[in-house]
Amino acid sequence: MRVGLTILLSVWCAWGAVGSVFAQAPLAERLPAETLLYAGWAGTGLTFDGSGIGQFLNEPVVSDAIEACQSLLKQGLPEVEGRVIDHLWAMGAIAWRNPTAVALTDLKPGEDHPVPSGVLLIRLGRDSELFTRELDALVKLLESDETTVIETSLDGLTYKTIKNLPCVGEISWGFIKDLFFVAGGSETVRQLIQATGEKALAANSRFTECWKSVGGQNTQLGFYVDVPALLERIKPSSVTGLQEPQTRSVSTLRKLIDALGVGKVTAIAGSVRIIDRRMYTRARLFTPAPHKGLLAPFAGGGLSDADFTDVPEDADGLVAIRLSPQLLWDEGHRVLRQINPQSEDELLRRLARLEKDVGVSISNDILSNLGDTVVLSGAPSQGGFLTGTILSFSVKDSQKLAVAIAKIEARFRTVPQTQPVETPRSSLVAIETLKAGRVEIHYLRFIKPRGLFCVIAPAWAIHKDHLYLALWPQVISSVVANNGTKKALTAEANFRDARARLSANPSVLCYLNTPQILRQTYHLALIGWTAVANVFNAEGMAKTKQCWLPALGKLEKYFPPDISAVYPDEDGITFEGYGSVQAVGVVIGPLVKPVLGIVRHLRRQGIIAQPKTPATAPVQANQEDSNH
Repeated sequence: MRVGLTILLSVWCAWGAVGSVFAQAPLAERLPAETLLYAGWAGTGLTFDGSGIGQFLNEPVVSDAIEACQSLLKQGLPEVEGRVIDHLWAMGAIAWRNPTAVALTDLKPGEDHPVPSGVLLIRLGRDSELFTRELDALVKLLESDETTVIETSLDGLTYKTIKNLPCVGEISWGFIKDLFFVAGGSETVRQLIQATGEKALAANSRFTECWKSVGGQNTQLGFYVDVPALLERIKPSSVTGLQEPQTRSVSTLRKLIDALGVGKVTAIAGSVRIIDRRMYTRARLFTPAPHKGLLAPFAGGGLSDADFTDVPEDADGLVAIRLSPQLLWDEGHRVLRQINPQSEDELLRRLARLEKDVGVSISNDILSNLGDTVVLSGAPSQGGFLTGTILSFSVKDSQKLAVAIAKIEARFRTVPQTQPVETPRSSLVAIETLKAGRVEIHYLRFIKPRGLFCVIAPAWAIHKDHLYLALWPQVISSVVANNGTKKALTAEANFRDARARLSANPSVLCYLNTPQILRQTYHLALIGWTAVANVFNAEGMAKTKQCWLPALGKLEKYFPPDISAVYPDEDGITFEGYGSVQAVGVVIGPLVKPVLGIVRHLRRQGIIAQPKTPATAPVQANQEDSNH
């Protein structure tokens, strides 16, 4: 019995240790403690490969499409430049499956601007030898008469440095055991060697406090920004040759930051974790209340299911926000007054003339009669995908708001079309009405429509203490007819399951029924992708296949509904998200863009030639084949 208990406790402690390791920010234990900006990737593994996005990326057709992207990058390039792309691609593939981190470690004073120092880390493990071969081959291709590669020793560590790179200067790289690093010069390498234990970012008290709020087990991606330290290094004194006009410009920027309500932000941190095969995102803006300026829209009270019970069960998407239009209006005036008082005075004069002309006070007659709940939704039962979108405002006093809207309508009523051509601008628009039961829907009819106005008829109506706005009156008519007769979105199984993944009572809630949207748009995707594949093949740009677009059933499996929310509190604002669509941008984007950015930079510096115009011979051969 005692032996069994001992084993159980040992397993429990071991599991706890493993869990704590997974809960750490990737490679934060190997970066300098005073790192300004950090982003870490945990690499692939059983957890990631078993997730929806991992399974999607492992589909054969997706792998083929990724290989085609590599071929497209090399299109028209000479052999040497093509080999550079191959080595970069191979190194990127190795980094993708291993823990990786990038960091901005310092900004030092410079003549024209602060000079950044950065670090790239990759925990290669068994991939060290393969990565080294690719790297050595790449360096050999990039060497020239202007660049020099030397070996340097520092604190017992031997590493390589390449000098005289255009716009970069000096870059060092090497290995600390199985940890590959790229750093900007010997001073950064020294900081990296010393970044262990209490001198590491993982031991920084500011970082650890932030990470407690956003980290957790199975962290796939983590990021952190030390905002005050970053701003401190870009103030005027950090630029040695800064002139007085530039100093005023920096001061104006600081004034703008304060006016927009983000001047007291102390840090930004977040993570993407894998929970039940989906991506759970948690990010936080650390800033004390009251939240003003740009943060004001997220600082409202908590939403409940009762705030969007009018949204039908078949909704494609929903955006609900607890927001006082009057408060937002006042906050906009405050920001403008703080940035430029003269501009605010001019705006107030123009608004006063407009209000006098119309006979309606924007603040007293309209905004003060609107409630603090705004809902944007779209559903097939409201008028189709995208076209069935409607914006709803809760209303405090329907009668007073109706009177104010009637005054505005009376001011812009059209004059008879028999009038001369030189008629007032209002004669270009007529206000029509449509009855939906007892509700009167008003909409605009454009007498001389141009562009976008040819296909829309903006409409509005007040119904059951709500102001509805839509691009067509039929959409409002459908909403009025459906009101109380259809099940609400809050009763739909997918929504309930997604909603249960997030905290209660957010100030902002967004929901996307991705499978339903895919079912409504897959036919367009089929046509569009087939056309693109045919064009690529015909122009010889890349060998693409029409079958690369996965079947609808697989897309529905890999991309379930997405939900996200915002929660304000006294110490900051938190963002939560759960699903797979957001993971495409959050996970894939940061990994693909650096490779493309490196290629673009090498091309700008002349190290890699610009793409040549594709040869016409292959096209001619295709034409001959088609003639036969």
